[in-house]
Amino acid sequence: MLSTLLLTVLLLVSAMLSLSLMSSDMRQTHRQNLTQRARENAQLALHLAIAELQESAGPDQRVTANAQLVNDELAACSQILGVFHTADTTTGRPLIDQIFSENQYKDAYEDRRSSENWQRLDSLDRWLVSGHPQHLDQLNEMLKKSSMTIVPAADGHQEVRAPLVRVGEGGAYAWWISDCQQKASLDNELTQLERQNQLAMAADLSVLPATDAVISSWQVSLDEMDAAREGSENGRAAMMSLDRIGAEDPAEEPLMLHDFTVNARSLLVNPLLGGLKKDLTILLASKDNEHEFQLNSGDVITLADSLLASQRHQLAGPHFSSLSAWAQTASFLADDDKTVKVPAMPAGSRFRPAEHWPHGLSDGWSYSWLDWAQPEVNLQPVMVDARWHFYFSYFQNPASQLRSHLLPRVCLWNPLSVDMQLAEMIVMMPNPFWQGNNYFHFVTDPSEVARLQQLEGYKNHSGVQSWADGKIRFRSSAEDPDDPSSKAGLFPNSRYLVFVLQPAVLAAGECLVYSPQIDAAASKLIESAGIRIGHYSVDDLSLNKLSADAAPNRHHFYHDRQRIECEMKHSYWSESAGKMKEGWVTAPDDLMLQLEMSQIQYYEPWALFRDNFPFVLKSCSATAPAVSARQLVESSVVGPAYPTIQLLNHGNGGAGTYPFYYYARNWGDSRELGNLHRFADSPVKHAPVLHQIGAKLLTLDESSNEANQPPLRVNRWGESHLAYQPAVVANWNLRPAIAMRSPASPSTADWYTHSSGGWILQFVPSAANDAGDQPAISSSGQSFNRSVFGRSEDFGKLTQAVLFDLPAADSPVVSLAAFRHAKLSPFSWAPSYLIGNSLADGHAPARQTAHDAWLDDFFPSSLHECRWDALVGGNAPYKSGYGLRTSTLHHACLLESASYAPTPAGGEFSLNDEIYAFDLAYEVNHALWDEYFLSTIQLENGVLKLEDGMPSYFVDQFSQTVGSAQVDWLDSWGDHGEIFWHEHAGHLYQNWAFNVNSTSVRAWASLLAGCQLGHDEENTRHGTSSFSRTSRPLTKEQKAFGVDWTGCWQLSDEQIYHLAECIVEQVKARGPFISMADFVNRRLARADDDSSKMGALQAAIEAAGLNDEIRKLERLQTSKDLSNDANRADVRFDVDRQPESKAWGTPGYLTQGDLLEPLAPFLTARGDTFLIRAYGEASDGDGGKVRVCLEAVVQRTHEYLQPLSGEGDQRVGNSPLDARWVKHPKTGELIDGGLSELNKKFGRRFRVVRQRWLHDEEF
Repeated sequence: MLSTLLLTVLLLVSAMLSLSLMSSDMRQTHRQNLTQRARENAQLALHLAIAELQESAGPDQRVTANAQLVNDELAACSQILGVFHTADTTTGRPLIDQIFSENQYKDAYEDRRSSENWQRLDSLDRWLVSGHPQHLDQLNEMLKKSSMTIVPAADGHQEVRAPLVRVGEGGAYAWWISDCQQKASLDNELTQLERQNQLAMAADLSVLPATDAVISSWQVSLDEMDAAREGSENGRAAMMSLDRIGAEDPAEEPLMLHDFTVNARSLLVNPLLGGLKKDLTILLASKDNEHEFQLNSGDVITLADSLLASQRHQLAGPHFSSLSAWAQTASFLADDDKTVKVPAMPAGSRFRPAEHWPHGLSDGWSYSWLDWAQPEVNLQPVMVDARWHFYFSYFQNPASQLRSHLLPRVCLWNPLSVDMQLAEMIVMMPNPFWQGNNYFHFVTDPSEVARLQQLEGYKNHSGVQSWADGKIRFRSSAEDPDDPSSKAGLFPNSRYLVFVLQPAVLAAGECLVYSPQIDAAASKLIESAGIRIGHYSVDDLSLNKLSADAAPNRHHFYHDRQRIECEMKHSYWSESAGKMKEGWVTAPDDLMLQLEMSQIQYYEPWALFRDNFPFVLKSCSATAPAVSARQLVESSVVGPAYPTIQLLNHGNGGAGTYPFYYYARNWGDSRELGNLHRFADSPVKHAPVLHQIGAKLLTLDESSNEANQPPLRVNRWGESHLAYQPAVVANWNLRPAIAMRSPASPSTADWYTHSSGGWILQFVPSAANDAGDQPAISSSGQSFNRSVFGRSEDFGKLTQAVLFDLPAADSPVVSLAAFRHAKLSPFSWAPSYLIGNSLADGHAPARQTAHDAWLDDFFPSSLHECRWDALVGGNAPYKSGYGLRTSTLHHACLLESASYAPTPAGGEFSLNDEIYAFDLAYEVNHALWDEYFLSTIQLENGVLKLEDGMPSYFVDQFSQTVGSAQVDWLDSWGDHGEIFWHEHAGHLYQNWAFNVNSTSVRAWASLLAGCQLGHDEENTRHGTSSFSRTSRPLTKEQKAFGVDWTGCWQLSDEQIYHLAECIVEQVKARGPFISMADFVNRRLARADDDSSKMGALQAAIEAAGLNDEIRKLERLQTSKDLSNDANRADVRFDVDRQPESKAWGTPGYLTQGDLLEPLAPFLTARGDTFLIRAYGEASDGDGGKVRVCLEAVVQRTHEYLQPLSGEGDQRVGNSPLDARWVKHPKTGELIDGGLSELNKKFGRRFRVVRQRWLHDEEF
């Protein structure tokens, strides 16, 4: 019985166990089904997300930005990604486009977004999140009603939620997309533990170790680059990572989803026009300006072509050869990479036409703007000051008696980061006394007049007996100025005073002062009390030496007046006037022999100059010639060997002029010197301060000079006038081949009150013995130098000012921003820095890149031969009714316009209406930043150099296409590597790309602090980062006003982080940026919009206060005083849009370009790598629910969604090289690129490069 009961119990238990196991299996199967459904929903979400991404971000003409950029108030939406159009959705033309007016496109740009009714979200394509929200308010409501956490809250970040979309019975999905390019790249060569440490430090920038590497010096050797990468294990969040992370080693930190990434590969595309960028490295490797490079469109381009695709920018460019010329300067460097032996310029190719020049003499041979860009151009010094003082003495010589003392002074500045070894150069200074009825009045003591009147020979001489005021006047010019052998007057019988500058070494940034070198063995030498004076030679220029080793204000030149007719002032009775009058009569031939010259009390000028005051610096291709100045500027045999490299022209009407009154009432007399003296008796004398002829670059403080009660100008321009207080570096060119008045440079309606922007005629130079203007002994201990920026009491400790860099001989140019150091414009009215910087230009309106006056139809007339004449104007007696007082207008021979315009080889259009004054920086940036990239690959004669492997920078910066395609591509270079310049980007991905539309402060801070190329233990401890203007920063202290001017900026981590905050504020204020050029450039917007004044990075620098020590110095403020300006109203300089500080761009002032040079190789304006989180859920209605989340990384590829296939009429799709628009390289016309309708809509194909299921705690 018991056994039966036990058996029954066992059977019951067994049955219950069987039922329990069956129930468990059923529950497990049920959950597996829910999981499978949830996963299917997640996979559906992923497919939908990729489809949305393909349609919205697949086309090239798109950019990506988070919602935080356009709406900072809806925190729940801040991390939602938006896709924005860069083109008009109707026409497909870019939003930044040529001006369309009168049914045609003009040769200047405007921004469609500056129209009054434009809203930022007008360009929105969609928000990339589930639920298809049409706007952010709708999305915000959707998130409140039904949403799912996709990304948990992280330090400094709110959780990210996505709207739930119900599907089927009990199912739902959600998806969210993140742009990997909006995050800073981390170094993936670290272990997981090291990367976690790196992240922890990146999250709190204040604890980041820093370096003292000069991050703008991308021209370091490749070995240094490699060493820098090897140093990445210090944990710095650096932009030096490789994209090799796999699914088995995911980055789980929440910060990775918002601020940092290891997936950031980008295509090299143009987001404005579509299509791939072209490899500028290959183009610039050519040294043949006429060699043709094929474009995908079938057009060709050469180095001789203009960077600006416009038929009205083909003459003066700038040309591609300007970039190539700068890149080639590395070949001139010595082995130490710190010295350049300045080569002579090639022979001049163009004789400057002498028509309309005063006296029919120009400056001689120079270059056409078509061939101006040569490597040697970048290696020349700048003549920042050229003048000659004069005074008179006497000596007892029957043939002469009067001696003129000539004291020339020339200052040459080396603005480069390397020392210059200069050979001989020639300086020509105008001699306005050469021709015309120009005189000096010499006033004789009354007692001496009385004595002469008593002499027997003069008692009956009416002139002597009626001698008025004791005045006798001597002609300044020769008897016959056109005859070189004619007897000379008070000054040499030569249009120019010409001097030969002796060889010298200019240290980097140094400004040397050249003074007369009078050799002890020189013929006709005169010496007294250790002061030597040498005879100025009109016929043998090699004798007129100036040297930087010669002590200033001591030795000088002299010229002896030859005995020619002179006149005396006398009083006479005028019958017609019925009163006594005064006039001039010829003095007795022997009067001067009887006159005691020491009794001349003083002299004063009475001259009427007909001169455009050209000061000329010429290169010497040989030893200075033993020829005359006239031969130098006229001879077709001698002249070409001495081409002009700098012309400072100050004419009223271009080459033409207007009488310039050099009268005593304005220019003073010699009374301060006492009676006329003999040199032997008083050798140490200085010329009256105002008795000089000179021109100069304006310094940062002209209060003691040109702004100090200048003759003539004093009643027109006050000391605070813009003419004396401009931002010279920002708005004007420090290295012009020609400086002259522009339509916007300050000008009154008078003939004497005008400037050339940063350059001006000297009216009030420093006296020769002025302590504040005394040169100092240079660092060599041999030469004499001065500060280029001002007087010694303010700038005495600033003896070197380096503004421009040269590339290193052993490393490639890797950043487009490095080309800001290239000399791109020959004109004084262009900014000193172009590429990478963008400030409001005084020669363009706020909303477009050129004034309408340049763009309207122009018809030459008898009044205006060229458009420049019409814009610069001429006033009374000229009939423009605006501009400077003049009787002639003629700029064509100076600018090569109108009848002087050249015909380019193979030219299809005229160059006679070139646009010369416009927003050059904007247009150059617009032309470069989205059209080109720098690969750094090395070619030799067009062939890829592979014997040493690809350059380190190339290998690390770019990922190449994978598989056999890569091998085939490299093999296909063969002997014709250069033809791949427009195809190269089709085989590359840009590593570590960073989207400038990012609103992550941490990402920006990490980018700024982490892209340095080296490490310095001392500064690492101090927690600072260094930015430098050049790759060779000065080591000697340079200070002014208590601020460092070495061109190197040490920023603390706190400053870096604050700068990042300010950059993000600019991104929010201006974004989304629709291209890299849009990020670099100022915005073409209303004048009252601050974004129209400068680029985003420059605005961030100013907002961060990094320049406040200089910017707020009252003495260095620019002026808004443009009183008495007579320029044409519609092209007048806008004083409200200039920089606040005159010191902008000096080595003490941090600029946008200084930041861009190290950052540029990483920057992009859109995302191409995206992280997708796709959520799925499934429930059974009884409370059972499964949630899963799939994470994928997708990459946009080169291939279009509809690839090219078929032949002939069956051909469909597109190759990766095809673009939405093709721009004609010379006219700028946009031509349809032939994309299929499918590819216009969907663009380039995305592929999944990684996916994984997330752990529950990750979402």
